[in-house]
Amino acid sequence: MLGARVVAAASSPEKLAFCKENGADEVIDYTKEDLKERAKAFAPNVIFDPVGGAFAEQALRAIAWEGRYPSWSASRRATSRRSRSTSRS
Repeated sequence: MLGARVVAAASSPEKLAFCKENGADEVIDYTKEDLKERAKAFAPNVIFDPVGGAFAEQALRAIAWEGRYPSWSASRRATSRRSRSTSRS
């Protein structure tokens, strides 16, 4: 997305530094700040959340009206032994 303002959220100073080094304009430490309230201030049009989990709802509630929330993550636990073995035909 050319010209997008990138806001990254992470749980440690090391991860936040990595995000900044790789182009994030702003960072949010969700262990110290309210993710929903802080993200809402940016009125994001798109939120990419490759992890999901406990903070997914907060991120979704922060999104701008008619914003996009693509989802592509998959939990390791979601794959059963049976589905792995049957996919090897």
